[in-house]
Amino acid sequence: MRVSLALVTLVALAVLTACPAPSDPEKADYWVYRLDDKRERNEALKKIGHLGDKTTIPQVVEWFEKEGDWQPDAAYTLGQLGDKSVVAKLVAAIDYQVGTGNDRLTRNKNRTNINIMRALAMLQADDAVDNMIRLLDAQEPTVREATIKSLGELGNTKAVEPLVKIAKTEKEPFLRKVAIQALGDIGGAQAIPALIEMLFIEVPGISFYNEARYSLIQMGPAATPALVDTLQRKNKVVEEITLQDGRNIGEGAIEAKASSVLGYLRATDAEGLMIGALNKLYEQYQKREQIPVYASVPGAIREICYALGNLGTEGAVKALTAIASDPDESVREPASEALTQIGDRDVVKSLMIAARDGNVTSRRFAIAAASRLGKASDLEAFDSLKNAGSKDVSVKTMEKLVERERVRLVAAQECKEDITCWRKKLKDPESLVRDKAAWEIGYLGGKDALADLVAAAEDEEAVVRMAAVLSLGRLGGADPKKLEEIHDRWAKKLDYAGVNLELKRLIARLRAEQRKK
Repeated sequence: MRVSLALVTLVALAVLTACPAPSDPEKADYWVYRLDDKRERNEALKKIGHLGDKTTIPQVVEWFEKEGDWQPDAAYTLGQLGDKSVVAKLVAAIDYQVGTGNDRLTRNKNRTNINIMRALAMLQADDAVDNMIRLLDAQEPTVREATIKSLGELGNTKAVEPLVKIAKTEKEPFLRKVAIQALGDIGGAQAIPALIEMLFIEVPGISFYNEARYSLIQMGPAATPALVDTLQRKNKVVEEITLQDGRNIGEGAIEAKASSVLGYLRATDAEGLMIGALNKLYEQYQKREQIPVYASVPGAIREICYALGNLGTEGAVKALTAIASDPDESVREPASEALTQIGDRDVVKSLMIAARDGNVTSRRFAIAAASRLGKASDLEAFDSLKNAGSKDVSVKTMEKLVERERVRLVAAQECKEDITCWRKKLKDPESLVRDKAAWEIGYLGGKDALADLVAAAEDEEAVVRMAAVLSLGRLGGADPKKLEEIHDRWAKKLDYAGVNLELKRLIARLRAEQRKK
């Protein structure tokens, strides 16, 4: 009898060992099978998370609860699997006491905390918000950073107050910036006063302006009343700001920064105030020979010009046309570019008149704007600029300037108002033609060409990218997620720094519009 039982057992074991291991790496069981191999465990956890098969949760939890260097990956995988039943286990594993040591155990605990935060955000675990807020006091800066970002992704307004505190008082400037961005992601209106304040706060060598502006754009129209008060110099907190080096906020900076956000918010009710601020600063600048102006004044004029370009109103066109006629390149450039963004073709004649005055650089700005806005019918008048030389700018120089930029209008002769033609021109070997095509699709309301413009936002030339991004802003309807992917791919490329900032602001506005719906 014993011999028979032993024989049966041996046969059963032989059958079991003969079962083949799962062989399809596109199925979760393939990677679950490999969890027992320490050499493959981390990769297996990552693959399981990528595949998203919830039937693997028990096995992932099992390894998450076993101490080892695989715990951070297990935590993140639980977030990817998307089942809130694991929230309690994730919260229970948070280590609030771990310090900043460099030993393996400490590093692993901090990495686990980081990925628990990310997982809770992925799971939209609102019940865990208090636990996440508690980890804002972690000793390790990378844990604090991850917690701040995760609270932003969670979007629970309970986190606004502690994040405002970090934004305003944290010693580490980088964490202040992360907190400012998280506040925009959450969108709680109670953060608006602090975000407006952070537009103007600086520490030596560091400004929070871009981050605060981005977050305020995400807030949408809710931020408009407080920004209007700031523009009117009625914001007492802002008026009392003294920078760390003892300086006051630069002349015109309050009006410029408030106007910039209002422009992105398309706050047309603020048009008169913005134009009034611009005219006041421009008047000071015109009298600079008699009464010296602060260096911040031309910068403020520049910022408000671009803000009016975003606003896009008739009043903005009138104010900008006057400044674009000024031969001074520092004010002509932003005014000409803002007019290009608005897309009012009636200003082409004024731009061509302006192109007859000023130095080479100043004339180039007017010529470029005229060629971007111009139609095929404007080519003859545009070509006549070749003869508009002066004692400062020779006819030969003007010929070169005009010849270079006229390719846009030559393309307009072919395409006219045919969006299909302009879509093809987005792939033209000449970058200025691609630039013209991106603008024209926006001017002509070519929403069917959104995908083409999104592709052009990754053109090798920055000018083409900028035209595509601004036209996407004009048309609306682009997928902010796709634009974010583009931004992230190119965020570290310095050649596209200006475009990337503009792209990020467009993403913020699109998100604000989605939130409003």
